Parts: sequence; C-alpha cells; structure tokens
Amino acid sequence: MENNASPENKPTSSDGWQRVIAIIPVFIIVVGLFQIAGASLIGLDSDFYLKEKTPLQDMILGLFMLAGSFATVFTFKLLVDKESIISLGFYPTACYKEIIAGILIGTVMISLGFFILLQFKEIYWSNTIIELLNLIFSFLLFISVAISEELIFRGYILSNLMRSIKPGFALIITSLLFSIIHFPGGNFSWISFSNIFLAGILLGLPYIYTQSLWFPIAMHFSWNFFQGPIYGFNVSGNETYSIIQQSRVEENIINGGSFGFEGSVLCLIIQVIAIIIIWLYLKKNFDCLSQ
Repeated sequence: MENNASPENKPTSSDGWQRVIAIIPVFIIVVGLFQIAGASLIGLDSDFYLKEKTPLQDMILGLFMLAGSFATVFTFKLLVDKESIISLGFYPTACYKEIIAGILIGTVMISLGFFILLQFKEIYWSNTIIELLNLIFSFLLFISVAISEELIFRGYILSNLMRSIKPGFALIITSLLFSIIHFPGGNFSWISFSNIFLAGILLGLPYIYTQSLWFPIAMHFSWNFFQGPIYGFNVSGNETYSIIQQSRVEENIINGGSFGFEGSVLCLIIQVIAIIIIWLYLKKNFDCLSQ
C-alpha cells in the first residue's frame, strides 16, 4: 500500500459534509433507476428485490447497479469536487500488490470462519455442485457489488468526510451508513449490524492511510465471493449460487443462521482481530493522511 494523497485543491471544512449530504439521495435514486431499468430488461416486476432470482438475473442487476454507481460518483467527482476519477483511489502505483493482499486477507478470514464452524459441527458440508456458468455470473455480480459499494462509501463519502472531520470519526460515520444500507437483507440483527459495521471499519482503515481503493475492493470482493458462491453462506441475508451446499442443525448466533456468516459472533471475533492487526501494520508503516 502506498500513500497516494495529494494536498492540492483541499476544500474548506464544510465542503466535505455538503458533498456527502448531496450525493446520498442522488446515488439512491440513480442506482435505483438503473436497477429498475435492468429488471425491466430481463422481465422482472418492480418488486424484483423481494423475489428469488437466478444467478444470471442477479449478475445483470449487479452490472446495472455498477453503471449507476459510476454515473453518480464520477459525475460528482468531476463536476462537484472538480477532481480526477483517479483521485477516488484508483492510483496505479503498486495496485497489483494491494489487490493480491486484499484477496488473500478476505479469503483467509472467511475460510477460517468456515472451517472453524465445520470443525465444531455448527455447519455441515452436505454436497458439492459445480456449475461453471453460474460461478462466472456470481463472480461478475460480486465484482460489481464490491466496486459499487467501495466507490461510494470509501472512495467518495469517507474521503470527503475526512476533509471535514477527524479520520476516526469519518470512518465511524461511513461504517454506520454502510451497515444501514444492508438493513433490507433478511434476518437482520444486532450481530449482523455490528459485523457489517466492523466490515466498514476494516475496509476503511487502509483507505484512511493510503486513499487507495484497490485493497478495499479486492478484500470486499473476496470476502463476499468465498462467503457465498464458494462456501455456501447467505451473503448479508441473500441467497446465492454456491459450490458447497451446507446445512445447519439449528440457526444460532454461532453459525449466523439465515443471514449468513455475517450474522455470527465468530465473524465478529475474526474481524476485530483483523482490524487490530491491520491497524497496527498501517500505523507502523504509514502516516494517517488527514491528521
């Protein structure tokens, strides 16, 4: 990870807040309209978000969400912030190292949780189904989700809040917003809210120190992709195609129940440990850009 921030054109303290307040309703409306257009294209009704969908339909909706995210965030960055798209966090320097690190950390974390639950018989590996086309659809879906959410939450909201308030407070606010948008997921609970909040902290910490999106996008993607399509958990309460078919004797706060691994106390423990390790590494090797 590298320090890529530029002090040029730094706005006044109120600009960051104003931009965040302005973009949130616009983002919701534009992305919503793009997804409605996508749903219409593939023959889904207006209540498509409540219905079970095929991996292909999920992928198409994900791509339309990504298009809406690009349209909104890029427009704000260019016309409101008057800054380049690259300044969102797409700096080319050492990007491959950050991508590899993000993929590895996300994969190791979710794999650790899966095998611990398997070992203690909280979940069972009941079957294996490999459907290459559905795996590709799921891959594209979760790439789209990771880019879309990191673009708005870390790339735009967090970066602008850091210009108005201290980075720690900016990170907490962004993580709360990140958790709130996952409310529509089924079986949402205080544990799942806490886990997604911690995920926001985990994804935002590196951005505070590097202002690069490569690591958060890669980690976000690998976490979701291995959680759902590989290991068979629901992802934030949503069912997905998965290679491993898992079953549970009962739904509880250990295995996460119908919400998935993000509804588990084990997920909470793993994330807290990861946050501490990553924070210590960043604190030792980088300067916090907004301090």
